[in-house]
Amino acid sequence: MKLLLSVAQSTIQILIILAVARLSTAQFDGFGNGQPKQCPVYNRCEKDETPVPKWPMKLSSTGCNKLGGGGLSMSSVGKFDEAITSPCCDQWNACNQICGSVRSFCDTSFDKCLEAKCDEIKNKEDRDLCKSNASTKKLMLSLSDCKFFMDSQASGCECVKKSKADEKRKRIVTNFYKKYNPKEVDKAEKLAAKANDPKKFAGLFMKLIAKYPKAVKRIRDPQEIMMEELMRKHGGGQSAETPKPKPESEKSAEQPEEEDSEEERIEL
Repeated sequence: MKLLLSVAQSTIQILIILAVARLSTAQFDGFGNGQPKQCPVYNRCEKDETPVPKWPMKLSSTGCNKLGGGGLSMSSVGKFDEAITSPCCDQWNACNQICGSVRSFCDTSFDKCLEAKCDEIKNKEDRDLCKSNASTKKLMLSLSDCKFFMDSQASGCECVKKSKADEKRKRIVTNFYKKYNPKEVDKAEKLAAKANDPKKFAGLFMKLIAKYPKAVKRIRDPQEIMMEELMRKHGGGQSAETPKPKPESEKSAEQPEEEDSEEERIEL
């Protein structure tokens, strides 16, 4: 336990040092004047082409670990329940991966999501703790560069002829509804028609994943697993890759993952 506290304190100190250094040099990304980060949009297509998402879209999230550029792990210090704001981190990860997204839009949406989650908490002490945790997440986000965004765009986009882009977008939205809400698949054509450029289409999909969070797959960050393994070797404990078997009494109480209920299938 002492080792974990020491690591947490060291992480906070590193964050503060990096933040001060970043504040003194930030110009390009706009963090120095309180503006969202600006990263180059995907522009590898020819003049008669436009970028559209690849299908199937492989949206994944390692939680809040990528907020600092992937080099720092987001660990909650104190009694804050990370599950409250984890959907915001999932949406931020997905936003970076959706072809046509703009990084500043992803960051602004993330901030609004954090504020909304904290405002939902009725207890003042818990709400203040949430806002403090949200400030730490925003600080980590300010330390990140454009690499994750640009790499994600490159792997998630493909170039198609502009004359075929509308049909491609309609097919993607249709396939999404078939997978996550087949009863509403007839909405796909109208929604795709309104989202008739890369930015609008990315905005549409941000709304879709907010309504259907199962579209974003939660995965373990390899760096996080490595750090846990390192801590286990030096401080004792159990390997992250070999979890302790559950007692038979707990196994019998487990339930299979439920399908989306009618309440979860919210119309856009």
